[in-house]
Amino acid sequence: MKKLEQSILKIANGDYECFKFLYDELNEAVYTLSYIILKDRYLAEDVSQEVFCKVMANAASYKKGTSPKAWVLQIARNASIDILRKKKEIVTSFDSESGYENIISDIKQKTDFENKLIVFEALKQLDFEQQQIVVMHVIAGLKFKEISNILERPMGTVTWKYRTAIKNMYDLLK
Repeated sequence: MKKLEQSILKIANGDYECFKFLYDELNEAVYTLSYIILKDRYLAEDVSQEVFCKVMANAASYKKGTSPKAWVLQIARNASIDILRKKKEIVTSFDSESGYENIISDIKQKTDFENKLIVFEALKQLDFEQQQIVVMHVIAGLKFKEISNILERPMGTVTWKYRTAIKNMYDLLK
């Protein structure tokens, strides 16, 4: 975590050599969160690029001592939701089977980790907020307090929604 923070602080000071490290560490989490929100591979790729451009442009606004991963994922979430607003298509769940199949297909291409694929298959049964919480906690590794700040929800609500989501996913996968 310290190395991520140091990278952002160096970028803020005009040293862009550590950008590759930041990108390598966070690209999968940024893409996955964007994909969960947008349900479109190409839009998620565009948002991922936009997020890292915003990170470079706004690195000086990062508050030292906070979670750099949460800061970047907040940018990704906001950018994804902005795109939905522009399209006037607010997505609330994985209702579309074709959208779900595209996500699974793309995840298979992006990673060989079977556990992540299993999580994504079960995600379609969760509501929109639960999907985001599971992705941020399981894939991005954020703490519940960080997720709570991003979603602007009480930490107890985030924890409860996560536990409910995991129980539902477990029951589905039995």
